[in-house]
Amino acid sequence: MPLPLIALSLGVAGASALGGAIGSAANTAKARREERDWYNKASAFANGLRYENLLETVSGRAAMKQRNEQRRDNIDALNNRAVAGGATYENQLAARQMENETDSRLTSQLLQNDEARRRAADQMQMNLDAQHSNFMQNSYMQNAQNWQAWGSAMGGAAMDFGNAALLGKQAGLTNRQIMGLDKV
Repeated sequence: MPLPLIALSLGVAGASALGGAIGSAANTAKARREERDWYNKASAFANGLRYENLLETVSGRAAMKQRNEQRRDNIDALNNRAVAGGATYENQLAARQMENETDSRLTSQLLQNDEARRRAADQMQMNLDAQHSNFMQNSYMQNAQNWQAWGSAMGGAAMDFGNAALLGKQAGLTNRQIMGLDKV
């Protein structure tokens, strides 16, 4: 291969490797931005679940409304039975105590459900954090591999140029001839 072509091929190899590394770095940065935006949205959703007020959820409001209606119906029935059957004041208090215990059980159940929901939201956040961390680690690893490939390509081009120069010297060519500046 004539020496000017060697120099040209070395230049093209170096430019191609550099262009590939720059293009890859730009795509990696774009992918990181996209992933970061997705992570921020998903994280905001998980935090919204985590800090949502139990009584502002549809299920919480429905359970409380249903219990209030049930309590009102039970107290009306209790009062009617007391008047009709001559229940003592102690009987009425015992029946009301049962209603209070029912309220307490409902509240306890709602709090347990709320705790389970919050734990699920925490687990969702931890999974998001792990996914985000894995993506970033893979992204940095890919960047390192891209720059390593660029360095290898440049090192190979330099080796090819050095070999061409060595062969040219062995053939008795001058430096200017090896670089293609003078005709051989």
